[in-house]
Amino acid sequence: MGTKVFVIAMDGGCFERLVPWMDQGELPHLKAIMKEGVCGELESTIPPITAPAFSSFMTGKNPGGHGIYDYINPVEGSYEFQPAHAYARRGKDLWEILSEKGKRVVVLNVPTTYPPKSVNGALISDFLTPEGKDDFTCPRSLADEIQETFGPYPVWSVPPRFLLGQDVW
Repeated sequence: MGTKVFVIAMDGGCFERLVPWMDQGELPHLKAIMKEGVCGELESTIPPITAPAFSSFMTGKNPGGHGIYDYINPVEGSYEFQPAHAYARRGKDLWEILSEKGKRVVVLNVPTTYPPKSVNGALISDFLTPEGKDDFTCPRSLADEIQETFGPYPVWSVPPRFLLGQDVW
């Protein structure tokens, strides 16, 4: 059996907060994972904002390389903007590369993964899923299974008209 990798990425998570909580007996599972695995602080992107930072993690590129600079980004060749999303990002995501190599992946709630791209495994996209959309998983049938078992899947629900009244989806 090959090596398995498990990554936990916490947006805004910092050891200043996490370590005292772990020392107080909170977060025992995270403490065990950190003790038995590898952990470390990462330097963020410029700008240090969720959408470009996670896109850099996913692709290994800086914002100039992957094209995600904020939660909204300019539409090339126009003066319009659109929400950061999976198909606006240049470069392959880590799980796309792993999937192409035949590796199975599970991706849960990683920012800017909506709409989900095809993977060898399962992907549940993020809080940037537009309101009313039910195509937030790969495979698509996973959304139905989640909602039949647990009820409506909670997302932040970005309105379909995101800023400037522009239709983007």
